[in-house]
Formats: sequence, structure tokens, C-alpha cells
Amino acid sequence: MIKELYGNFGYVVSKRKVLFQHLEQSVVDMESMKDIMRYNGYKNPNTVWNDPSVTSPANGIAARADLEDDKNFSGALDAKITNYQMILNLNNLAISGPTTNKNKNLPIFQWDDKNDLMKDIKHRGVPTKFNFPWLNITPETIKNNNINDKLAPDTIQVSRNTDSIDMDNTYNLTSESSSK
Repeated sequence: MIKELYGNFGYVVSKRKVLFQHLEQSVVDMESMKDIMRYNGYKNPNTVWNDPSVTSPANGIAARADLEDDKNFSGALDAKITNYQMILNLNNLAISGPTTNKNKNLPIFQWDDKNDLMKDIKHRGVPTKFNFPWLNITPETIKNNNINDKLAPDTIQVSRNTDSIDMDNTYNLTSESSSK
């Protein structure tokens, strides 16, 4: 009955459930947890088990339906993880954008207004290219609005790189420009 109601999205028959059950034992630290949360085995020739994401990027833990033939623009847009110590310190790790994690078959997501499938989709105020690192978000970085200043130097470069940000479609979200 669940499969009839929910197809492949019900808990009992979920493709992600199969992935988590197979991969959970490989989580030994935060790095391996990041890998699991961004996992997508699409077209991975090294997969020796029945990984449901090998044949369909929409079946990964971090789904990428944008890579399907019908270009359904849905899937995992971000990931967030924490552990007990991080909870005590009120922080977490987060990443934005569809996954490219350790798989050359998962290209960086990029808006392409010349693409017939994308040209009519509104994406004003978001970057053209989604290629971001993991961020360590703490109360201090949120309070001071300086998440980028507290992280790896490449975070600052990515956020200010005009190749990664569509300057024509970027809003300045300060109070002075709220009438824009």
C-alpha cells in the first residue's frame, strides 16, 4: 500500500533508505558524514553494489534531477550536519548547491539562460554558478554577519568571484536598498 501511495518516496521503499543503509557504516567522523550527505553515485563505474543512484542522479542521497534527460530542476539544494559537541556550541556545517561530491559525472550546477529548458525559470538574486565550500556556521558569525570571514580563504574568493555570481541578478539585501 505504501508503494501505491508514495511510489519510490515512501520510507519503506525509498532509494535513499537503501543508500543510507549501505553507507552508514562508513561514517566515522565529520568528513565522512559530509561525504554521505552529498553522496550521489551517478554513472560511477566503481560501484560494486546495487546502488540505485548509478543509473539515475535523482536517486542519490543528494539527488540531482537536473541531470536527468527530462531536466526536472529538483533535488538536494544543500546539506547541513552537526554533532553533539557542535550542538553544545550552537554551530553546524552547511553547504549550498547541488552536489558534485567526488564524482566527475556530477557537474557544477550553472544557470544557462540560453538553454531552452532554463531560460524561463526565474533565478534573480542567486548566483549563476553553485560551487561553494562547506561553511562552519556559529552564533558569532551569524551575529556579526561575517560567515565568510571566519572560514577558509576560498570561501571569500567564491563569494566575490564574478564568474560565480550573476551581478545583473544580485540584490543588495541591506536596509538601504530594500526599496529596490
